[in-house]
Amino acid sequence: MSLLSRPLSPITRRRLAVFRGNRRARVSLWLFAGLFVLSLLAELIANDRPIVMQYQGAWYVPLLVDYPDYDEERTIVDMYTAGAEQVPVERSLTRSEIQEIQQLVREMPIADDLRDRAVQLVRRTREADDIEFGASPRASMALVQTAKARAFLHGRSHVTGEDIEALAAPVLRHRIIVDFRAERAGRTADDLIAALME
Repeated sequence: MSLLSRPLSPITRRRLAVFRGNRRARVSLWLFAGLFVLSLLAELIANDRPIVMQYQGAWYVPLLVDYPDYDEERTIVDMYTAGAEQVPVERSLTRSEIQEIQQLVREMPIADDLRDRAVQLVRRTREADDIEFGASPRASMALVQTAKARAFLHGRSHVTGEDIEALAAPVLRHRIIVDFRAERAGRTADDLIAALME
């Protein structure tokens, strides 16, 4: 016997009868469902893109962006609500050039001691008392890869310790969870990462 063809229990039948007889409950349910659908549509229209759930660890280096000042915020509102003219964007690199740069960055050498320093730093996040959950091996990969990219952007053909130090906090801050005692003491993820690098 399937779940749908099975007879309802007396309690379920009673609740269903009350619900069917209660116009107010039915209207509330339909209003809730309608508002939910409208909120999804508003989200789609406001953002000009589909809603996508993204987990935090998917980004190599999320940017920390502060709130705009009053004039900047007014400009943003005008741009997106008053039908402001679209600013033309010129292509500076082709797809094949970007792929070539990505390959150059991937192939850039990194000394074993620098690679090991990055791996050890990430592993220390898993052992620190002030960190509830440390970074995964993906953080080690991200730290090495972004250090290579930074070296490339600085015109070097090799990674330095400065590259790893400069990118440790940006790469790790969203990949660790600070212990509540450290948080209560006012310590941030950046503070803990700096302490682990000493």
